[in-house]
Amino acid sequence: MSLSEQTESYFHHVVDQFRFVTRQIQELSAATEQMSAGSEEVTASADTISDIAKASSTRMQEVYQMTRLHLQTAQQITELSDTLNE
Repeated sequence: MSLSEQTESYFHHVVDQFRFVTRQIQELSAATEQMSAGSEEVTASADTISDIAKASSTRMQEVYQMTRLHLQTAQQITELSDTLNE
């Protein structure tokens, strides 16, 4: 094999390896994009869960306030009832 043929063979080998590496980079890029999309979905789900938790917390505080108000009203009714029974 002549020197020029060897050089040509090496260049073909280099080109083949370059194409292989390029395909690997493209596959890695596609996988990274998929992971990024998955991460965005997870983040969106976490945000939704956080919003639901905040809304639930707000509603629980409202329930607590209403329960306190009902307790106070019941205590006043009891006191008035005791006063009327005297």
